[in-house]
Amino acid sequence: MRPAHLLSPVALVLLAQEAQALALTDCQRNIIYQLTNFLGYSTNQFEYGFCSLHGEHTFTCGIIGFSTKTQDVSQIVANYSSALSPVTANPFQAYLVPLQQQSTSESAYNGFCAAWNSTASRDPVFQKAQVNYLDQNYLQPSVQIAQNAGLTSPLAVAQIFDTLITNGYLDAQKGSTVSTMISDTNSLLAANGTTWTEQQWLSTFLQVRVEYAKTSSSSSSSTYGETVTRVNSYQYALANGYINFTDMLVALQMSGQVTTISCVPSLLPASGPIPVSASAAAAAKTTTSTTLSSGSTGSSIVSQPIFVGSVVEGSLIGIAALCAVVIAGYKIRAHFRRFKHIPLDDVEGRF
Repeated sequence: MRPAHLLSPVALVLLAQEAQALALTDCQRNIIYQLTNFLGYSTNQFEYGFCSLHGEHTFTCGIIGFSTKTQDVSQIVANYSSALSPVTANPFQAYLVPLQQQSTSESAYNGFCAAWNSTASRDPVFQKAQVNYLDQNYLQPSVQIAQNAGLTSPLAVAQIFDTLITNGYLDAQKGSTVSTMISDTNSLLAANGTTWTEQQWLSTFLQVRVEYAKTSSSSSSSTYGETVTRVNSYQYALANGYINFTDMLVALQMSGQVTTISCVPSLLPASGPIPVSASAAAAAKTTTSTTLSSGSTGSSIVSQPIFVGSVVEGSLIGIAALCAVVIAGYKIRAHFRRFKHIPLDDVEGRF
């Protein structure tokens, strides 16, 4: 079967009709969050109370290092504040306006980290506000992005989620996002002129992610090293047959140590299968809007499924896919030499 972007419009319609909605179970969501947490904090215990000043005026807080630079912290605090009863004292009342306005006054944030830490340690509602925000603004868009790209595996969703966490969304000035990584992955696979499996697509995407870190003039050596370590962890899970994990997977910690991540429901507030909300779909459409090739203008991944073929589990298949990508590494490097990429969207404060 030919790649989707080479099929006729009629064939694409038929493929779209056959496509199944992508949804995550509670356990898959639980494991995705744990893996990203392991790669950020080297533990599966979520750091709801973490708060640190990163730079002169930027705070990073909570379970993934939400940043005041991206308005994440402002939105979480506002959502939590709106959930409080009128008679309940709001520990963040003094910070609502400065956060919303992204104030650069140090005095405006006196005591902020103490308030964040103490509230997170005593109030499960504040913990849930963090998880809900993560669900709605990072995981659900990751599900939609994967679905728009024709991907079906929870490991693909996990990798897109992890990339969103570390690289952020579309930046109008820098322009380097998950969408351009997906576009480059598609182009590299299309250049081979053959069909590919989801393992091969994901392996290529992981290589592209490393190349973006390597070629980014704004990325420090530590940023590049962290990206390589995170990619190594996902490559290990992929090679060992966990592309369609259900209640556990085996990956690598930042130290390189093999770790088994099992579903632990008590770690997170309960949730049903993750649906794709209208707002998440709109956010994902904006995030993935890109030019797929030099000959197209304004093409969107939303309307161009890129994965065709059955997903085959098994470590031997995964290893073979990784070997194929190593061989294709020369093509990847050549691709990045031919095209000048804008530096990574290095969002301050995230893992």
